[in-house]
Amino acid sequence: MTEETLESVARPLYEGTPDDFVASRKALAAHARKAGDAPLARRIAALRKPTRAAWAVNLFVRSDPERVDALLALGEELREAQEQLAGAELRALASQRRALIGEAVTSVRTLAADAGSPLGEPVVEQVTQTLNAALADEAAAAALETGLLVDALSSTGFEPVDLDGKLAVPEALAGRPRRRGPRTKAPAKKAPAKTTPAKKGPTKKAPAKKVEPQAPPGPDPEEVERADAAYEEASRRADEARAAVETLKRRRQEVRDELDEIETALADARTAESAARKDRAAAERRVRAVKGT
Repeated sequence: MTEETLESVARPLYEGTPDDFVASRKALAAHARKAGDAPLARRIAALRKPTRAAWAVNLFVRSDPERVDALLALGEELREAQEQLAGAELRALASQRRALIGEAVTSVRTLAADAGSPLGEPVVEQVTQTLNAALADEAAAAALETGLLVDALSSTGFEPVDLDGKLAVPEALAGRPRRRGPRTKAPAKKAPAKTTPAKKGPTKKAPAKKVEPQAPPGPDPEEVERADAAYEEASRRADEARAAVETLKRRRQEVRDELDEIETALADARTAESAARKDRAAAERRVRAVKGT
């Protein structure tokens, strides 16, 4: 495992379900340590668990590449039309955008349900925001294509999408081919400066030192594990509270139904009581009449 990169290890890890993530990450980190690659083991242990929305989008990227390509190709057209201020084209593309986003969200929901993790409406909203962000921003599109999102993306439509902390392995973006080259203006030509030719021979420049890129230090693995544990505990408590609320709602309705039945029975009892009083009064009159004869 010493020759493996963090990205090559992360990919199968993020292909699993969120419920299996922590155990799988721990096993991969232990494997790396056993293979003698302590730095890789530390980085594996620091990998963040994806949110359910990020997991669902990653699943979509892996499972439905044709739809992903169509969606991101439309994003290129939209951004180009915006740059050229092509109003008519933008209006036509906006209609396609709504249709493709709708189809993509349906695909995401189906894939998640088939994987045994159906999505609730709040998560679906985050998925929709992520797909829209990928359409609006080229860097967000590249991030989505990695299939290594750990959090949902969002776009204001005016500022670049903030990708800080959104990717499990930021290096996965390095060297990825752009779908469309940057639109840049040619630099203005400057008039050559008048210089007096030097009489001295050319001077040799010292060769520049090659600086090896260093991977940014990852978060403390123990802190990540504590954060994951806290998240799991908070999720469990939220689910329990939600279930308690639903139970109380059902109980409240049952009590209301019982109260309605009691009110009906009470009304019937009062009617019966009134009829019984009338019958008793009539009987008393007959008794008095009989005794008086």
